[in-house]
Amino acid sequence: MSTLKTIYLQHLNGSGTNATLDANGNMTVTGTVCGASSNMFRNRIINGDMRIDQRYSGTANTIALSTVSYVIDRWIGQNYTGTGTFTVQQMNSANSSVSNYESGSAPSGFINSMKLTVGTANTNPSSTNSSGLGQAIEGLNVLDLGWGTASAKTVTLSFWAKSSITGQFAVVLYNVDGTRIYNSCITVTSTNTWQYYSITVPGDTSGTWLTNNNTGIWFKIYLSLGSSYLTSSSAWNSSSYYGLTGQTNWMGNSGNTFYITGVQLEAGTVATPFEFRHYGAELALCQRYYYQTVPSTGHFMTVHYNGSGRVRGAFSIPVPMRAAPTLSFTGSLSFYVYNGSAISSTGSLAASGLGAGNVSGYVDINVSSGTASDQYDLLATLQVSAEL
Repeated sequence: MSTLKTIYLQHLNGSGTNATLDANGNMTVTGTVCGASSNMFRNRIINGDMRIDQRYSGTANTIALSTVSYVIDRWIGQNYTGTGTFTVQQMNSANSSVSNYESGSAPSGFINSMKLTVGTANTNPSSTNSSGLGQAIEGLNVLDLGWGTASAKTVTLSFWAKSSITGQFAVVLYNVDGTRIYNSCITVTSTNTWQYYSITVPGDTSGTWLTNNNTGIWFKIYLSLGSSYLTSSSAWNSSSYYGLTGQTNWMGNSGNTFYITGVQLEAGTVATPFEFRHYGAELALCQRYYYQTVPSTGHFMTVHYNGSGRVRGAFSIPVPMRAAPTLSFTGSLSFYVYNGSAISSTGSLAASGLGAGNVSGYVDINVSSGTASDQYDLLATLQVSAEL
């Protein structure tokens, strides 16, 4: 039996595998071969490279006092402080024609980042103050980690960040009710310089970790954290210790900035290169939790007036959502009949037929006037949310 060909397979880590193909088409492999599935969707963070920003399209939004608010898709800003505010904005380092362009706002290999900027400073935070950012990871996306069982898997968290000030900032993973918390930190050693960080976290063998469509794991970075939440060692705890002694108060000066991108949480003890998913796939992952129609300057749907102070229209969404969503409109609603006349734009959302798992529904909107059976163009931005 003669050998036709020897194939050398090069791995990302530089090691190789020999595959020998004989005359009958049989392959003999020397070395280790990893299946393709081992590299698919290994990152449990969604929108870790900050590409998707349905709500704000790169404009800055303010995280006010005592606020937890969704910002760039899947990310929240948290600000539990005695005083102080900060803004959050998606940045673009590649397109100088867009309003959120900023040279150097992403490290090599990335285009987008999330930028946080202190507005009003909090120079003297109390023991229970906290400010930062984070993401709630759905339980269905981490069920294989086995947390809360004897077979809990170790995970590695990695990301790029830069800050206008040096210091220590808390990095934490915890369960939905905050009874199991792993506290750690990063140290920024050089101002306004992109630095790469990775933290390996042993799997938690106790506690309750949800594996359904609710929050399975919370990931957060605290840029300001009160003394009540700090302890001297990094370990699993149930005492609300989210950070370590020596935490820096990033909120201390107006104008302080913090950038982050390339966030990845994966099973294993080694941080692998960031998983870049296709843009359409990443957008669909985001739309499981939040979907927004075109801006209110464009036509959203055709609605029909029922003659009794209400219009109704049908709509569809791109993907089934995590749970039955809530609906809201941004700005004022505008209704224009095809002949150009208008009815009251002071309408309010009354009902929706969109349920969990559905991709189509309807809206009922109360209005103050109209002509029975007329069809109207609705100009509005509809927000559909099933966020965790």
